[in-house]
Amino acid sequence: MAAGPEPAAASDDARGRLIESLGLTPIRPGMAAGYRVENPEGGLARKYGFLEGDEILSVNGYPLGTAEDDRLAYHVASRADVAQLRVRRGDREIRLEYHADQDRIEGLDALKTE
Repeated sequence: MAAGPEPAAASDDARGRLIESLGLTPIRPGMAAGYRVENPEGGLARKYGFLEGDEILSVNGYPLGTAEDDRLAYHVASRADVAQLRVRRGDREIRLEYHADQDRIEGLDALKTE
């Protein structure tokens, strides 16, 4: 009987599928530099209004971009009612709030370009 995938490998595969479904790609693969919205049809753009090129840098002060960092950020954010997101659009950086109980993000209007 063939052995299944190692738990870490299965977890990494699920993480990769999630990142892809959200329309994200790492800014610098293997580094905690955040994620860039690459697919305007991905989950984040479609659901919350992120634009292609937006960069999600951290959650509650925890950087994103590696499996370990992503797990830590998720662990902390999943225990909070409100998560703080640090996002960059072009040369503007802003903090947004994700309200888990309402599944909504506040502050995206501040990223709109005039």
